[in-house]
Amino acid sequence: MEHQDEALRYYHQKTAEEGKQTRKLIWRIFWILLGVTSVEIILGLFYKEWELSWSFVKTTFLLLTIVKAYLIVAYYMHLKHEKSFLIKIIIIPFVIIGGYLIALILNEGNYSVIMDQWLW
Repeated sequence: MEHQDEALRYYHQKTAEEGKQTRKLIWRIFWILLGVTSVEIILGLFYKEWELSWSFVKTTFLLLTIVKAYLIVAYYMHLKHEKSFLIKIIIIPFVIIGGYLIALILNEGNYSVIMDQWLW
């Protein structure tokens, strides 16, 4: 009976310590996401005043969005420690769809330029 009480105390102690570490990690990720979002908002508001090129701003937005997506998926959706096939099942379709959309945008953008030259 005493052995069961010790095991139960160890379980509760371990769980409480792990809970503290998990909460610290969640708050750290929250502050990182808040910082990245703040950078995006500030950049969006002041890029003209700072005379930054729009292509630099778009690239920065894209990279910061990828960072935010990784942090959300890895930590809040708890996929960082999942098996690699599960991660691949989730990520590969998005990569394929993203590649398709990029190809579609480039193709249609090229078509618009050709049509503008042809019409005028």
